[in-house]
Amino acid sequence: MGLIRKLTNKIVFFDTAPLIYYIEENQKYHDILRHSSSIELFDLDADISIAAARYRARYGLRTPDAIQVATAIDVSADFFLTNDLKFRNVNEIEVPILDEII
Repeated sequence: MGLIRKLTNKIVFFDTAPLIYYIEENQKYHDILRHSSSIELFDLDADISIAAARYRARYGLRTPDAIQVATAIDVSADFFLTNDLKFRNVNEIEVPILDEII
């Protein structure tokens, strides 16, 4: 089995930040993301923003979700692993559903 590259867009902080106010443990999640040497964080640039708008319109994704998909596609990820079924219709990248593979 090959190396699995873990990546996310920095939008993850925006998308999950409100949870910090409700779930104190979420701050630990942010700290892990921010300081992990095994997770690559990518910036939101114009190309990703434009692609995200296209995926948002095409698939009805929430803006942060569309940005994550656009980022994965932009950096040529092999797949977009999620447990959220709304990504199932995304055709531009393979989307394995975690509950279905474990």
